[in-house]
Amino acid sequence: MPQERTNNNLSKENIFEVRPEFGRDIYARQLRQTAIMLSLVSKLNVFGNDETDEFTVLRENGETNGIFKTWAVPVVPFFEGEMQENLALYLEQRPESFWEDMPGDLKACASEWYEKTKDNPNYLRQTLERWRTFSETQDRKLIEIFSQRELPTEKEERIAELYWRLKIAFGYAAPFYHLEAMISDSEQTPFNPIPTMKNGVKNVGGSLDVIGITLPSTFSTEVIASSDGWNGLNWQKIQEMTSDLDEQKMSIALRISRVTGTSLEDIIFAANVLERMPVSVGGKKGDLSQTEAIKITEETLDQIKTKDSIVKVAGDMNALIRFLNWFPLIKSEENFSLGTGWRYAAVCDTTNALLNELSDGTSFLEGFSDIFVDSLLPQIRQLDATSAKGRFQIQLIEEGKLSPEIYDLIQKRGSEIVERTSVGLVNLKVEEAVVDLNETRPRVLVGGKAAGLSEAVKIFGKENTLPGLTITTEWINEVLFQDEEIKTLISIFENTSNIGEKFILAREIRDRIHNLRFVDLISIPTHNRYAIRSSSYDEDTTNNGTAAGVYESVIDVEATGVEAAVKTVVASFFSEKAISFRTLHGFSDKPSMAVVISPLIEGKGGVIITSGNVKDWELSVGKSAQHVVKDGETGFDSYRSIDGALKYRSDNKILKQNEVLMIAEAALKAERLLKTPVDIEFVFDKGKLLILQLRSASNQGDTQAYSSESTNEMETTTTLQVDDLATLYSLGQSQTNFKLRVGKDIDIGQFQGELLRFLVVNRNRLRGLILERRIPRTSHLANICANLGIKIEFTD
Repeated sequence: MPQERTNNNLSKENIFEVRPEFGRDIYARQLRQTAIMLSLVSKLNVFGNDETDEFTVLRENGETNGIFKTWAVPVVPFFEGEMQENLALYLEQRPESFWEDMPGDLKACASEWYEKTKDNPNYLRQTLERWRTFSETQDRKLIEIFSQRELPTEKEERIAELYWRLKIAFGYAAPFYHLEAMISDSEQTPFNPIPTMKNGVKNVGGSLDVIGITLPSTFSTEVIASSDGWNGLNWQKIQEMTSDLDEQKMSIALRISRVTGTSLEDIIFAANVLERMPVSVGGKKGDLSQTEAIKITEETLDQIKTKDSIVKVAGDMNALIRFLNWFPLIKSEENFSLGTGWRYAAVCDTTNALLNELSDGTSFLEGFSDIFVDSLLPQIRQLDATSAKGRFQIQLIEEGKLSPEIYDLIQKRGSEIVERTSVGLVNLKVEEAVVDLNETRPRVLVGGKAAGLSEAVKIFGKENTLPGLTITTEWINEVLFQDEEIKTLISIFENTSNIGEKFILAREIRDRIHNLRFVDLISIPTHNRYAIRSSSYDEDTTNNGTAAGVYESVIDVEATGVEAAVKTVVASFFSEKAISFRTLHGFSDKPSMAVVISPLIEGKGGVIITSGNVKDWELSVGKSAQHVVKDGETGFDSYRSIDGALKYRSDNKILKQNEVLMIAEAALKAERLLKTPVDIEFVFDKGKLLILQLRSASNQGDTQAYSSESTNEMETTTTLQVDDLATLYSLGQSQTNFKLRVGKDIDIGQFQGELLRFLVVNRNRLRGLILERRIPRTSHLANICANLGIKIEFTD
């Protein structure tokens, strides 16, 4: 998710300026968070020791010094459990044994997280991605902040400044380094849910490792860099080449973009980086023919869609971390001219800058200078991990190896540098609280709906995709957690396993959300009317189907009603049907809601779902798209292509035939490019097709009910009549297999939410729905049922 340097609205003059309109509390919270992150930069030897570390240096006393995973601090369970403060206080005590000396409350937090993740791939993937993205986002903000302030002219002051910059960068990267160590843990450290190879678990996942080998050959036409240089490559040239990709390579780039949360241009950049690097860190374009490379890449991308396991989630995450090494963090010409601004830049670029200052040895104590230059520096330069170089430099500084005057400056400047950086982080947080729907960002930051619209821009262009912006999950959570009562309630809500208790806590959270203010500090474009839509992480996922209808959207909102509508959307994360949905799928209850704000586009519209065979589809259309997708009221037309033959039920004559074919052609194009059935919500705006939503659809042929029991036609199945919601409530937990026959007068919109609650206790028994009133097969209820493997029949 690289951004152009620099931020248009935050200049060098005001990025470090405290903004009174933001209030004092947000700055105080950020300063405290920075202090907590600094406490995490510590060598604890949790993931190995000096002898077994992946990267080591032979010290002047002849001892081996581990400088990589020995520095990884287990933080993710405590961040998930909102116990950062407790962890920081514990680390201040310098425990001899991290796990054995740990207080009971922290150990209980780690144990709870372990139990939630050890058998739940969805939960583990969501957790790992949340904290990987956190560190990546903070790293990008930090490098932006560092670039806005020139280093001091005096060498000693530069070293003091770089020391604090590097330590802050390592602190905010602590979750990243923990998950990296946890994934590759060979000792099965306590509370690590990921099995090791020592336990005999077959290693799976990691498909991006293969793509790192085939990428330059796959895009050989677009790779113009060589080991000798960039050969005139720049971002303008990359954009031109990206726009000229043929359909096959566009499909590959789109699918990689979906997995990595990166732009298409970034992928072409990475292919050139792999070719440019003089060492063999990945493939080269001469390794394979383009035809062979494309075949291998496509087959490898297909493997990513296979069913998750704990080990596969870990393997995929480990490969993603390695793969992103070759991607930009902030786009600038310095990516080419200086090789800076790449991923993990706040750590890596600062490490290199500090090493440049220390390499002549003059800043060390007299007796240590020659040791550093003659013995340690050559070893540092041979290390194939920049972060290891940075950790060793911090270790030497904290061992007292520098001259006394530098320590005076470190002591003197520390508070000012930490405070200035924290102010910059706040200002960037507010500035980036909203992002354009055109921008490519990780799903954990903008949610599935916004991510799908970003993909739609790549496929159909801006002119045919809904315009708007997204309030990020980072900002939504900033507002949520500033309220101490809500923060406490959410912590209890997350950690209770009793669904009834969750519902009670959620009701109180919903009530309190309506006292918050989400949009006061952010800039929203002016429109006559707005559509405010949910975009949760678990909504419209690439490998777990859709959460259609689970979260609330508010359509046709006046400017004065935007704040209230945003609150309604955020509060829907804590609705009973949302809690039930996440329980059924194993997703986390930690808030992960983003909000899409767009102009209201009125016109005839609906939903089209493709079948997966690149020729068949089903379309439902009404006088408005919302009319079709939400509750399936009467007044819609249906069209269906079966083996290329068009069948339709068109009582209202809403679309012309050329319009039907236009939307069908667009949907099949998306299916070809993404290599998956797609579900597209659309509207015709003054005759122009506009995409309102794009997501992967459940393929009925690949979907099984969540029950492991047989579902063949010979089993005994009872049909239960449901004419109102009270009847559904009264059914309770069933001991036999059954179908529900839903009466024609029941409110479908309410029924779909109650169905999710019902399934929490009847997930192994429901065999299907029989509806007395026809609804579009593209409606929210139909999507939910398809995603859960529940067949729908109609009586008419």
